[in-house]
Amino acid sequence: MTMNSQLVVAPDQMLFRGLKLVVVSKKQQKQRLKTSNCATFKKHYGIHPNHASRVWQDLPTATKHNARIDEEGANLQACFWVLNFVCCAT
Repeated sequence: MTMNSQLVVAPDQMLFRGLKLVVVSKKQQKQRLKTSNCATFKKHYGIHPNHASRVWQDLPTATKHNARIDEEGANLQACFWVLNFVCCAT
Protein backbone atom coordinates (compact mmCIF):
# COMPACT_ATOMS: atom_id res chain seq x y z
CA MET A 1 0.00 0.00 0.00
CA THR A 2 1.41 3.41 -0.94
CA MET A 3 1.10 6.09 1.69
CA ASN A 4 -0.83 9.18 0.66
CA SER A 5 1.25 12.30 1.45
CA GLN A 6 -1.78 13.71 3.32
CA LEU A 7 -1.41 10.90 5.85
CA VAL A 8 2.27 11.55 6.52
CA VAL A 9 2.37 14.19 9.24
CA ALA A 10 5.66 14.58 11.11
CA PRO A 11 5.44 14.96 14.91
CA ASP A 12 6.49 18.62 14.73
CA GLN A 13 3.71 19.32 12.21
CA MET A 14 1.26 17.37 14.38
CA LEU A 15 2.27 19.55 17.34
CA PHE A 16 1.90 22.77 15.33
CA ARG A 17 -1.46 21.87 13.79
CA GLY A 18 -2.91 20.54 17.04
CA LEU A 19 -1.95 23.65 18.98
CA LYS A 20 -3.24 25.88 16.20
CA LEU A 21 -6.66 24.23 16.59
CA VAL A 22 -6.71 25.14 20.30
CA VAL A 23 -5.79 28.74 19.43
CA VAL A 24 -2.09 28.76 20.18
CA SER A 25 -0.75 30.97 17.39
CA LYS A 26 2.40 30.27 15.43
CA LYS A 27 4.05 33.25 17.15
CA GLN A 28 3.12 31.93 20.61
CA GLN A 29 4.39 28.46 19.72
CA LYS A 30 7.74 29.86 18.61
CA GLN A 31 8.10 31.89 21.81
CA ARG A 32 7.53 28.90 24.07
CA LEU A 33 9.77 25.95 24.82
CA LYS A 34 8.97 22.76 22.94
CA THR A 35 8.33 21.00 26.26
CA SER A 36 5.66 23.59 27.10
CA ASN A 37 4.05 23.16 23.70
CA CYS A 38 4.09 19.36 24.09
CA ALA A 39 2.53 19.65 27.57
CA THR A 40 -0.27 21.84 26.18
CA PHE A 41 -0.81 19.40 23.31
CA LYS A 42 -0.99 16.47 25.71
CA LYS A 43 -3.41 18.39 27.96
CA HIS A 44 -5.81 18.82 25.03
CA TYR A 45 -5.34 15.52 23.21
CA GLY A 46 -4.18 13.09 25.89
CA ILE A 47 -1.09 11.89 24.02
CA HIS A 48 2.28 13.23 22.92
CA PRO A 49 2.48 14.61 19.35
CA ASN A 50 4.90 11.77 18.42
CA HIS A 51 2.22 9.24 19.31
CA ALA A 52 -0.54 11.25 17.63
CA SER A 53 1.52 11.30 14.44
CA ARG A 54 1.94 7.53 14.57
CA VAL A 55 -1.78 6.96 15.23
CA TRP A 56 -2.64 9.16 12.25
CA GLN A 57 -0.24 7.26 9.98
CA ASP A 58 -1.53 3.87 11.20
CA LEU A 59 -5.23 4.55 10.59
CA PRO A 60 -5.31 3.49 6.92
CA THR A 61 -3.53 0.22 7.71
CA ALA A 62 -5.59 -0.87 10.73
CA THR A 63 -6.25 -4.61 10.81
CA LYS A 64 -9.90 -4.12 11.81
CA HIS A 65 -11.79 -3.04 8.71
CA ASN A 66 -14.15 -0.77 10.69
CA ALA A 67 -11.18 1.05 12.27
CA ARG A 68 -9.55 1.75 8.91
CA ILE A 69 -9.99 5.15 7.27
CA ASP A 70 -10.16 5.77 3.56
CA GLU A 71 -7.12 7.76 2.48
CA GLU A 72 -9.25 10.01 0.28
CA GLY A 73 -11.60 10.90 3.14
CA ALA A 74 -8.88 11.41 5.74
CA ASN A 75 -9.47 14.47 7.90
CA LEU A 76 -6.74 15.48 10.36
CA GLN A 77 -8.97 17.99 12.14
CA ALA A 78 -11.53 15.25 12.84
CA CYS A 79 -8.72 13.09 14.23
CA PHE A 80 -7.85 15.90 16.66
CA TRP A 81 -11.52 16.19 17.67
CA VAL A 82 -11.66 12.46 18.42
CA LEU A 83 -8.43 12.59 20.45
CA ASN A 84 -9.81 15.54 22.41
CA PHE A 85 -13.12 13.78 23.01
CA VAL A 86 -11.39 10.63 24.26
CA CYS A 87 -9.07 12.69 26.45
CA CYS A 88 -11.95 14.63 28.02
CA ALA A 89 -14.25 11.60 28.36
CA THR A 90 -11.78 9.58 30.42
